[in-house]
Amino acid sequence: MNLKSKIENTQWARCRKSKIQDWLPWLALSLIIVGQLNYLPARLDFLYQLGVLAQADVQDATRLAYGAASYNLLAWVEQNTTPNTTLLLLTTSPQTYGDPVYVLYHRALYHLYPRTVWWAAPVPPTRYPAWWTFTDLTEVNILALAQKYYASAILADGFTRPPIPGQVLVFDADTQLIFIKTGGQKPLTFQPSDAAPSLSPFGLFLRALGAILSIWLWGDALSGANRNGGASSWPRRLAAGWLLGCGLTSLAVFILLWAGLSLTVAVSSLSLLGGLLWLYLHWKNFHSLSLPLCSPRLALRAGSPLLSFPRFPASLSSLFLALILLQVGLVAFAAWASPLADWDAWVNWASKARAIFIDQTLSPALYHNLARLPTNQDYPLMLPLVEAWFYTWLGQIHEPAINLISLLFYTALLLLFYHAARLLVSPAAAAGFTTLLATVPRLERPASSGLADIPLAALVFLSFLLLFEIFITWPSDNHSRTLLRSPRLALRAGSLLLALSLSTAFLPWFKNEGWLWWIGITLSLGVGLALQIRRKHLSRHEAVVCFLLYITPTLALPLLWQLFLILFGAYRFTFLPLTLATFWTNLPRLPLIGWHMLIRLLNPYWNFVWLFAGLILLSRRQRILSAPLGWLILPGLGYLGVISISFVFSRFDPFLDHLNNSAERLILQATPLLVWWLLGQSVAAGWVRAKSEELLK
Repeated sequence: MNLKSKIENTQWARCRKSKIQDWLPWLALSLIIVGQLNYLPARLDFLYQLGVLAQADVQDATRLAYGAASYNLLAWVEQNTTPNTTLLLLTTSPQTYGDPVYVLYHRALYHLYPRTVWWAAPVPPTRYPAWWTFTDLTEVNILALAQKYYASAILADGFTRPPIPGQVLVFDADTQLIFIKTGGQKPLTFQPSDAAPSLSPFGLFLRALGAILSIWLWGDALSGANRNGGASSWPRRLAAGWLLGCGLTSLAVFILLWAGLSLTVAVSSLSLLGGLLWLYLHWKNFHSLSLPLCSPRLALRAGSPLLSFPRFPASLSSLFLALILLQVGLVAFAAWASPLADWDAWVNWASKARAIFIDQTLSPALYHNLARLPTNQDYPLMLPLVEAWFYTWLGQIHEPAINLISLLFYTALLLLFYHAARLLVSPAAAAGFTTLLATVPRLERPASSGLADIPLAALVFLSFLLLFEIFITWPSDNHSRTLLRSPRLALRAGSLLLALSLSTAFLPWFKNEGWLWWIGITLSLGVGLALQIRRKHLSRHEAVVCFLLYITPTLALPLLWQLFLILFGAYRFTFLPLTLATFWTNLPRLPLIGWHMLIRLLNPYWNFVWLFAGLILLSRRQRILSAPLGWLILPGLGYLGVISISFVFSRFDPFLDHLNNSAERLILQATPLLVWWLLGQSVAAGWVRAKSEELLK
């Protein structure tokens, strides 16, 4: 090709990119509209449900949340038994997993805590999960089980008459409460309780605000936001303070409870200490006139537009902002109106928070006692301890606080994403891609329901954002070795590394699959350091020091929970043994797992972001990794690949039940990273104008 052809082709390419760039915001808006129209029937149904719940009183909303389990029945049992009662639940249903009696059993564990509840059913434990006890429900066998478990009362559900003799209280035609030891046990009359909260709504609001602030101050004090205020935006500071604060306070409470302190003493002491520490650091940095040196490739100086609320144009950007606010408002309304109903929210997380608050310590109910909390007892305690922190501030178990916590994590995710997008593009484009993320239907309901996946997604995103900021902090010119020895630049890099180590350390402390993200971030940092050595931007000694500064707290902090489980024991049952023999035996599952995961990735409820990621992978190929953030696709797809393979070891029978229950939540954790990656690819392709030409080098 001659020079004239090259020039003409280049001009044509620029013209084509310009046209695409002009139309891209409208194409993006059309994409959002198509996705939202597809989701509109489900959203209208969701809004209708929220309207019904908003008009119901607290008791009626709770009854609706209990679903197949009767709230009145459990309240009746609670009134007629003492907290130290050991209860044997008998059910006649031929089914267990997913059956109404299955819900009743778990609701009994949650609602009746600290009572011990054992479950006996006429179903052989031949399929997972199998934590019920098989019995043919004869009088002899029932009495033998009662003696084995030291049960003082039997709740018989589905019996037209009491299955054993004893002092009997009748709830309805087929449900009785039978006391085996009747001495001193006086039957009570069931009266539904409509007791109002002990605090006024305004009092609850002030205490909830105190709980939020006491957590955020810890995160802001120790994340380096004060020491590097000129290098951070207010969205990042607010979000990072909340996310790191949740990790720090929950881990500190865990250590103090392990040491023997009560929950109230631990939360009170840490709240006071965090406030004093924040004030000290704020006062110290206020009197410091020096500002940290920022990356020469990314101007994050004081006075940057990131430090003030963006002034959007009055056209498309205003529409993006309105859509974001509308979506956050919808999630906030759902958090206010909805009771705690999502299965994992109360079975895996709120149940542990309830146990911690009632017991004021780390009781075996959290990790070992199947008659207290049977599901996922090896799950870490970050979210339950944050919820227990709020309960302590409120002075009571107040379930709406859990929805508020979810809303805060969702808001933190959007703030972080907007900040990350502003590192690459203008405020208008950043708002557009933030709208794309905010309106993903799969994020909407979990955002207010007390689940752990949006909080984990926010923490994962923060970790990769900090990693990206570390990469752009290292200079790329020939004077890099001199600049890296600058004390202020070293302080900047060290502060980011410390924040990265904390955020990464909290991933396995949040959920077990956080270890996979931990590996992805650690490998990404290791590869980045190796490249800096190869390009002679870092010496081997400097790279080793950076990695040691990162890995020490990153590895030590999450291992505390694993050490606790080793010392005290935990019942693990979700997966089969991770052996090569098990892998080869179950390998035929893999094609079916891959097909089901692909179907879910292409679902329009993801706003088509995974579809477009696939199209970019096919069309750009070799240019993907050279784009800004191009490397993010590797840990994202790597996580989904490894987590998909893990279902080969699922103990569920059928194993697809496990996949169907978990796939969307696992995909959700990687979605914010993918949208950020799409933004980087759009910048590299010329569809969105880069904030700085240095980003394209």
